[in-house]
Amino acid sequence: MYEKIWILLGAVVVLLFIPQMKVYAAKSSRIETVDYTTIYQGKTYHKQAYVYLPENYNKNQNYNILYLTHGYSMGAQDLLNKNIVNQLNYNIRNGQIKPQIIVSATYYPSRSFVPDNYEKDVTLNRYFAKVELPKYLMPAIEGRYNTYASTNTTKGYIDFRKHRAFGGFSMGEITTWFVLEYDLKYFSEFVPMAGDSWTVENDGGGIAPKVTAQKLAKAITKQEYKENDFSIYASVGSDDGTRFSMSLQIKSMWKLAIFNQDNLQYWLDKGGNHDIASVIKQLIHAEKQLFKER
Repeated sequence: MYEKIWILLGAVVVLLFIPQMKVYAAKSSRIETVDYTTIYQGKTYHKQAYVYLPENYNKNQNYNILYLTHGYSMGAQDLLNKNIVNQLNYNIRNGQIKPQIIVSATYYPSRSFVPDNYEKDVTLNRYFAKVELPKYLMPAIEGRYNTYASTNTTKGYIDFRKHRAFGGFSMGEITTWFVLEYDLKYFSEFVPMAGDSWTVENDGGGIAPKVTAQKLAKAITKQEYKENDFSIYASVGSDDGTRFSMSLQIKSMWKLAIFNQDNLQYWLDKGGNHDIASVIKQLIHAEKQLFKER
């Protein structure tokens, strides 16, 4: 189902570190890098996340925050590239998107972990969602920037989960379903772009959509959350090879009581493929709905 991913690979840029701060287009919106460490299989890795700060970022103001992660072989910088940042600036200036902090991070401990087959990423996707995100990345980010969390602690994250969202593209989209499953206490909104959940098995949304949907529903209800406690803004390009599996999973989810077409929306980018051009459209479409009442 991921045949079109190989088309994307030729255009993917290997991770390059930029200076600590770089300004894109607008006068005061900016991209900063944040260094942090993570531990994977007993070894410490030094990593960087990229952080978008909106125009007129005010250190005395609280901001909603969106975390993003990329697809196979890509890097932390790819979901905050110049085109995406310019589009964010434009929509924020025009009042279509709320000013917010956006964090783009990689699930690879280092570039040496990029495999020869995208399916091998799933172990890292799961680890990133279950361990690295809440234990290492969130403290590094929310201890530095002004989010709604009253304290940079687990309790602070839980108390203000309604001001935090997570999204991802392709294998980052698979990461997003894992975040829904493991980190719902920290996040209330989700933006899975171009793919299905692999919580049951690889390509589970297409191969076993009913079981996949049931497992996701169980993860939500087990934590005693109800249908109005979360929102999912799923999307895919209409010409994307991942559409088949994603559509089967979404339709199976809608058949369960915990999901409905209000808390689980599904949007097709007409003519969109498995590429960054479609990601920009999908992300902006979701952004216009994120944090509506926050």
